[in-house]
Amino acid sequence: MSFKHCLLAASVAVMWGLNFLAIDFSLEQFPPFFLVALRFAVLAVPALLFIPKPDVKFRWIVGYGLGFGLLQFLFLYWAMAAGMPAGLASLVLQASGPFTVLLGMTFLRERVRGSQMAFLIVAMAGLGVVGWQRLDSSASFLPFLLTLAGGLGWAIGNICNRHAHSVEPVKFTMWMSVVPPVPMLLLALVVEGPDSIGQSMTTLMTPTGWLGLAGLAYTVVIATILVLASGRG
Repeated sequence: MSFKHCLLAASVAVMWGLNFLAIDFSLEQFPPFFLVALRFAVLAVPALLFIPKPDVKFRWIVGYGLGFGLLQFLFLYWAMAAGMPAGLASLVLQASGPFTVLLGMTFLRERVRGSQMAFLIVAMAGLGVVGWQRLDSSASFLPFLLTLAGGLGWAIGNICNRHAHSVEPVKFTMWMSVVPPVPMLLLALVVEGPDSIGQSMTTLMTPTGWLGLAGLAYTVVIATILVLASGRG
């Protein structure tokens, strides 16, 4: 691997890691379910208006949107709002890797090499240690479980992505962004309520509001579009 490629890989890792700090800033301003709806609405509008549909079956766009988009971020944002630290969230969310292997074995009949099985065992053991350390109270353990659920959502999205065989990851991600906004907005209205949502929108001109908007902009532009364009997707 050339120095340029190593530098690109490192920059993607840094951008992805900073994503969790940006989410933390945003959650100080917006309720979590509404924030998920807002994040994907910002992507969905230009996708529908300006970006041609990728050459994949629409069911895989929907599946990817439900898994990678809706389920992953619903549970991740909920977990972080419930007290999951940003650094630990970034680690536990990588459970998507083992979950993807397990789903591939179960539903795609993929064969697993010995090295992959070793990775799976080590990864699950590591997650078990993290979970065991957070068993001291439900306030610590529930966010851990929610983050695991987010990793499972990501894995479901990976399976749909694999079926789609898309060669246009940015287009594919932009179009899958049309799936989460409406169901997440309805969920936010029911669970978080119009008052909470309205307050988050009417206080945008405060210091917390500016940080929340900056965090939202980062997750949309850097952590979604730029990271995928750099090859993470």
